[in-house]
Amino acid sequence: SPFYQDIDIQANANYMYYVCAYGYANEVLVQGDCSETVSQIVPLDTPVISSVNSIAYNTMQIQWTPVDCAVGYEIYKSSTKDGEYARIAEILDGAATSFNDTNCECGKEYFYYIKAAQLLEDKNVFGQASEVAGGRVTPNRVRISGGISQDQTQVTLSWNETPGAQGFEIFRSNGNSSNYELVQKIEQANVFSWTDTGLSKDAEYKYYVRAYCIIDGQAVYGTNSNTFLKEVIIVYDYSVFAGDVSVMTQYAGHVPYVWGGKSV
Repeated sequence: SPFYQDIDIQANANYMYYVCAYGYANEVLVQGDCSETVSQIVPLDTPVISSVNSIAYNTMQIQWTPVDCAVGYEIYKSSTKDGEYARIAEILDGAATSFNDTNCECGKEYFYYIKAAQLLEDKNVFGQASEVAGGRVTPNRVRISGGISQDQTQVTLSWNETPGAQGFEIFRSNGNSSNYELVQKIEQANVFSWTDTGLSKDAEYKYYVRAYCIIDGQAVYGTNSNTFLKEVIIVYDYSVFAGDVSVMTQYAGHVPYVWGGKSV
């Protein structure tokens, strides 16, 4: 046979092979010259990047599926997909499945690939590079709270300071509508509140805020905040009831009531 399959092998090992031809002469085994020796490392599987996500205004998280028998990983990074990549980290843990790159700029896009390592003769030997995966760094998600004026015609929204943000956009929906519209753009990083005026006291309003940063003249937006709801609050005017209100309250705490106002 012109080939041979060696199935008794294991990872993190370097195997040496050579081949010798032989024949028989007068029923005597005669061995010919042997080939040169060939060295072969048992390759690891190629890593697969499962996600690249922005988890902070300056941090990208790269996640991958672990490679069997790996003793570590190398992480490579570039600012363009087809550009020059530089190694940014070596992780000496074969069970690792993620790495946080904290050296990022809000709004920029970054690309990554990784290599898995095996241990040979007390040295880490890295295998094939994974496919490239990338993502864009976005501002942190803000959280909002709000207050409603006594006459219910104004809402004041407040939110937390957001590192990396260069401004904020405020969206509002009216009533039960799920359609939000931009009602205010704040082009300052140090403004953390805004008041919406001229509202109808008999209508509901919902709000959310998102931070943004500017890169190459374009806005890059963070995740939408939680929502704040201005509900319709009904204030009853008890003066419309005839008679002294004290007549209705004199039995409070003394006479039991059932739903509907009938005493028992």
